[in-house]
Amino acid sequence: MQYFSPLSILNFEGLSEITPKDLRLAKHKMMAEFELNGTSTIQAGGKELTRNDVLKIFDLLEQTTDLSFHVIVASDPVLLHFLERHELQPGKQFGLIDEKISPEFIEWISPYFRDAFNQAVVYNFRNQFNNEFLTLVSGPKWMTDNDAWAAWSGLEHYLHLLIRKLEENNTQKYHYSGEASKLTSFQITEMLKVLPTERFSSIINKYAFELMQFAILVFNANMREWAMQMMQYAKSLPVDEDTLLALVAKEKEMRDILSRKEKVENKQSNSNTWVIVRIAFILIYVISRFATCNSLHS
Repeated sequence: MQYFSPLSILNFEGLSEITPKDLRLAKHKMMAEFELNGTSTIQAGGKELTRNDVLKIFDLLEQTTDLSFHVIVASDPVLLHFLERHELQPGKQFGLIDEKISPEFIEWISPYFRDAFNQAVVYNFRNQFNNEFLTLVSGPKWMTDNDAWAAWSGLEHYLHLLIRKLEENNTQKYHYSGEASKLTSFQITEMLKVLPTERFSSIINKYAFELMQFAILVFNANMREWAMQMMQYAKSLPVDEDTLLALVAKEKEMRDILSRKEKVENKQSNSNTWVIVRIAFILIYVISRFATCNSLHS
């Protein structure tokens, strides 16, 4: 549900309490504007309203509980912006105090908050805005249990698409692409860590598995440092025991390969060094013999 505050249209912003008399006066004033202007619409709060729009707004506000709830929302500019725009302003946090929150208020605000949250978490995850995402996930959620579950549906769908893209990347071996870097970023790992595991456990396990598959690709392409970094990302996720064991085993296998390669390289290096030393000794001997012969000849 798309929320809009009728208080901004009625010039009631900043009021801590609105009485039925305030509503009657505001309604009379707005209806009079149609007569004075001689038009079928008027401008209010940056919106163009018809007579029917105005009547609907006041019909809604005549329910005193709804009116008081609109006042509560308006008391927190961050919450008001969030509900109207479905976005959290950078660096901002909700400031609504607990004393204003009642079960009735949660029941009323729940569908508005659900839809705003659903869109905002997907937007912040897709753009990898970690701070705003963390604020939303760890902050208060004024929703009923059913809406609190539904509020994650958009992100769940997006994560399935993200994993599918990573799986396709691994299958087609596009590990050099910029898309691959975006699908395996540190930011994604950090955001996955703070998700509710009861909802996202299977998704996190699958992402960790695909991250391991990607690490194998880049490892085999001799991008060993990148591969080990991906394994660290995968191991840092809250995965189940079976997935963690698979990750640990694969990382150990990679490290063993690197260790054997290092030993071979060191052996080759030592062998090359000894060859150079032998050549140097031979050169010294030849030069000294040549010098001795010249000396005798003289």
